[in-house]
Amino acid sequence: TTDAAECVFNHYIEVQGTVDGDQNIAVSPQSAGIVTAVYVKEGSPVKKGQVMAELDAQVLKQSLEEVNTQLVLANSIFQKQAALWEKKIGSEVQYLQAKASKDALEQRANTIKEQIQMAKVISPISGTVESVPLRVGQMASPGMPTSTIRVINMNVAKISADVAETYATRIKNGNDAVVSFPDLGKDIESKLNFTSRFIDPTNRTFKVECRVSSKDVELRANMIAYIKIKDYTNE
Repeated sequence: TTDAAECVFNHYIEVQGTVDGDQNIAVSPQSAGIVTAVYVKEGSPVKKGQVMAELDAQVLKQSLEEVNTQLVLANSIFQKQAALWEKKIGSEVQYLQAKASKDALEQRANTIKEQIQMAKVISPISGTVESVPLRVGQMASPGMPTSTIRVINMNVAKISADVAETYATRIKNGNDAVVSFPDLGKDIESKLNFTSRFIDPTNRTFKVECRVSSKDVELRANMIAYIKIKDYTNE
């Protein structure tokens, strides 16, 4: 038995959710080509902007060398033509033609440099490499599952769950929540930071999310978690 006593009454609803990294990204090359180097493996830490793999860009590099050679000559001609034009020697048309030729080669060189950069698989976030299906000698293409490297940042984890439509008017952003991890035996207090405005017509549920720091808990993507959401309180 328990003695009856006055206290604050809180009501919670409990739903099952899954853990995911706040940043969970599948990175693929921006152009198609043969993989020439892979610099990371599963479990490798990476920083934002780090090159994780490269594709064959030898033809583009040779084209860049040719353009740079032409650009040296174009720069020399332009400088001489500009010096003559300052002394009012020669025509303005010759000066403008030399300048246009130099500018066009500079633009072409920049375009080739961007194409070479597209042959690199660069991590857009800092985190940990989860999967590396790329292999040296393999043909890689943008968006292909076998050409993507998955990078996850679990410093901040989000727990997503589906809640029945019945509670749509009682659950809002900012509601207090307690996240339980049965496999870890730990509870973390949090708040809802997202409630969807869309009701799934197949199961009549809407999505909610809350974020927790993984400093004190070692969380993994797709881990099961339970969210107890406070939907009613009475003083």
